[in-house]
Amino acid sequence: MKGNEVFIPVNQRLIIKPIIETVTDSGIIIPDGKEDKPYLGIILNEGASGIYSSGEKICFNKHTALQFDKFPDVLIIKEEDVYFKIKQ
Repeated sequence: MKGNEVFIPVNQRLIIKPIIETVTDSGIIIPDGKEDKPYLGIILNEGASGIYSSGEKICFNKHTALQFDKFPDVLIIKEEDVYFKIKQ
């Protein structure tokens, strides 16, 4: 996101930052290639339902995520496209 812009999701959507790297058991970070969309992400702004909170890690349907050219570092997904939360 750029500047002071704030995204406010509507209609039970989530704004997420995709996780596009893999960490091995020994702690080595391996960036994924751009040919495959990510399916793990961190919620930046939660939807109206209150089911999800900012900062939660989720697994989502990578084929339904929307990305805008102006904001390439975030994705917008519907809450129903979340498969599960990941607790740490």
